[in-house]
Amino acid sequence: MIRLLKIDYKKIRGNKVFWILTGLYALLIILFFFGIQGFLDDIADEANEKSPIPLPGLSAYSLPDIWHNLTYIAGFFKMFLGVVIIILITNEYSYKTIRQNVISGFSRWDFLSSKYLTIGVFSLAATLLVFIIGLILGLIHTEGVTAGKLFDKTEFLLAYFLELYAFLQARRGAAN
Repeated sequence: MIRLLKIDYKKIRGNKVFWILTGLYALLIILFFFGIQGFLDDIADEANEKSPIPLPGLSAYSLPDIWHNLTYIAGFFKMFLGVVIIILITNEYSYKTIRQNVISGFSRWDFLSSKYLTIGVFSLAATLLVFIIGLILGLIHTEGVTAGKLFDKTEFLLAYFLELYAFLQARRGAAN
């Protein structure tokens, strides 16, 4: 299993398109999540200026609801990772590395297993990115944080991982 991941990493390591698109994904998701609260604050301020009844401030980042909000929004960014997976699979055929793998002793199952594992690593990394962002924003925007409040509703992160893994598996199938 580790051997298959190392082989796929060697293929990915020099792929500039992969690193650019993955970096763009991380940058966009970070900028979007850190900028959305300012957008909500601006909307609330505009509404308070025009409304005779003051509206309370909206916070998308209060714990424990942050996990639901972040995973829902992050679901829209999974297209970037889907494009990355399609590029990686099509590069296998374009550069004939799949043929070289078969000549070197890879079976079809080994090839598919390496892709499943690689997609699992991408999904896990994207889920960890959402978790870290949620942890930072949740601690900043919530008063009186307790461990129960922090880890309540984290099942949305598992659901996001499964959603992303299943989506990327479908993209892998589309590329074959």
